[in-house]
Amino acid sequence: MVEPHHRHPFEDPVARRRNLLLLRWVNIIATSSLLLFSQPTWDHPAARFLVLALLASNALLHALPTAWLFGERTLSGVVIFDSAITLGVVLGFGEIEKHILVLYFFVILLAAVGRSFRETMLAAAATSGLALVLRRKGLEQLWESSVLLGAPFIFCSGMFYAYLSSQLRQDRESELEQARDAALEASRLKSAFLANMSHEIRTPLNVILGYTEVIRDRLEEAGAEDRLTLLEPITRASMRLLETIDGILDLSKMEIGAFVLRPSALPVAGVIRRCVDDLKLLAEKKGLSLDCRIDEPQAVIRFDEYCLSRSLRNLLSNAIKFTHRGGVTVRLARGASGRLELSVADTGIGMAAEYLPRLFQAFSQEDAGHSRRFEGSGLGLALVKRYVEMNGAAVRAESSKGRGSTFVIEFPADGELLAEDGAEPSESHPASPEAAADAALACGERPADGGYETAHDAGLPPGR
Repeated sequence: MVEPHHRHPFEDPVARRRNLLLLRWVNIIATSSLLLFSQPTWDHPAARFLVLALLASNALLHALPTAWLFGERTLSGVVIFDSAITLGVVLGFGEIEKHILVLYFFVILLAAVGRSFRETMLAAAATSGLALVLRRKGLEQLWESSVLLGAPFIFCSGMFYAYLSSQLRQDRESELEQARDAALEASRLKSAFLANMSHEIRTPLNVILGYTEVIRDRLEEAGAEDRLTLLEPITRASMRLLETIDGILDLSKMEIGAFVLRPSALPVAGVIRRCVDDLKLLAEKKGLSLDCRIDEPQAVIRFDEYCLSRSLRNLLSNAIKFTHRGGVTVRLARGASGRLELSVADTGIGMAAEYLPRLFQAFSQEDAGHSRRFEGSGLGLALVKRYVEMNGAAVRAESSKGRGSTFVIEFPADGELLAEDGAEPSESHPASPEAAADAALACGERPADGGYETAHDAGLPPGR
């Protein structure tokens, strides 16, 4: 859910306009005092001209609409104009101390880098004190120089520019927050749209797959087994599209917070054997070996069965897809840290080192574009990472070009259960009908009711 951005203290346009113009009047008074009451500038015609220019500029600001007044161009012009006046005051009249010019630009720098209006004001007050310290004259001579008048000039300038900087900073922060909120809302709407569309596409797919099974049964009854091969492309393409839809649906639910975890005491070996048995035929068709090594057969973890099944299936499918010779090995063992680890290693084409940082990004593929050699949406590994991390585990990958890849899921230590504390191995008796449907779909099987809806689909209703 998108939260509204925080309101800033000076967000009221009327108050902002009043404060800005009032502080600039104060700054003009301080600047005019420095000009008109410092000897010998009070009799100089140029001094009166500069004062009139300052008064005219603020009168012009009064006439501007509020939207224009707080525009970056207007405020930048005010800073440039006032800085030019200050340069003319200090450099044009020899009796005004030159260090005032340095301190003036120093308070502008403080206003630009200050984190808050209060901090900048304190720094400006300290800087104005330097105007008195840097010029060591006797107290009887203070009224005969610009030293005493330079201190309030520096302080008022710091106060005005601190307020100006705080308003610009707040405007930028407000714009960034609004842009962030808009982006989050757009992402939420996109995810909801994808989820709803996925449901709409799944419905006709269920019909296609259902009637394909009916036709398959009729052909077998009629003894026309030679025609069964005509149905294989339909089934294969439908299942591929269904898996893509499932991935998009799960990802969209995760992004909008509608994906519901159902952790349970899960015997890991049973999940591994089911998925390996399901994909063994696919590996054999490519002439690959698919080995399963379980060093911890009694391991039980608290994990969502659907998430683990989908993660392992995605890793195995990728390993088989990108391997041409050799094979794939699945292993359940203890890692160097003593934690339970599930690894999938292949002897495939591997990946370049520069691609690894982007490996788990959604829709990311090393070989992208229309000319890519391997099919796929680029969602599999991104979903693996999310499935695993939502259950408190972690996934990592090691790979080098031409030498294969190894993916490791490391389960959390506090997620392991003693075999007697968990349920009996659920290879033939899942915890619930919904869990059975999830596990069957994750391994490419149809649930017993003939549909393809998973238990997690209840997290988001199909369309409005």
